[in-house]
Amino acid sequence: MPEKHFINLSNGIEFLPTLEKVDGYIRIQSTACEQKLWWSIICDLDYTFLFAVANGDTISVYDCSAHKKIPRAIYQGLEWLKYVLNLRWKGHEIVPMVKGNNCQKYFNQQYYRGGLIRDRAFKKLDYVSKFTRPTVIDIRGVSKPTDLDGNYIVLANIMKASKEP
Repeated sequence: MPEKHFINLSNGIEFLPTLEKVDGYIRIQSTACEQKLWWSIICDLDYTFLFAVANGDTISVYDCSAHKKIPRAIYQGLEWLKYVLNLRWKGHEIVPMVKGNNCQKYFNQQYYRGGLIRDRAFKKLDYVSKFTRPTVIDIRGVSKPTDLDGNYIVLANIMKASKEP
């Protein structure tokens, strides 16, 4: 399957000059992970991203972190996403590892915790699954440290200089 490249906003913009092609932009907020707003992460996902995952494409998500080697959106947010997609679309649990810790029990509790936002997220995922379902869910994080965190002027200039939309 083809590889698709998605920039996680906003610090992932720093990767733009190094990529030949960008297939889209997503926003998995580290603060949403910190605040345990798991379902808002799913609700905020772009449909282009979800359809690429559902088509079985290999997905690379690019992000940068000012304070850690790997941003929380990558090491925690992507694990949550892979867990939910495997369970919802394929009907089986994976063992999510966050910083070397098995989070399966915790993610399972969060998955079955009800609420309107969870219902909205399920509707979104179920809509995508009407058209296609993956045989493999292959989402990878690519990260590096940054000195540009919060420097929106420089990040905007990188976007303007990029050939991608």
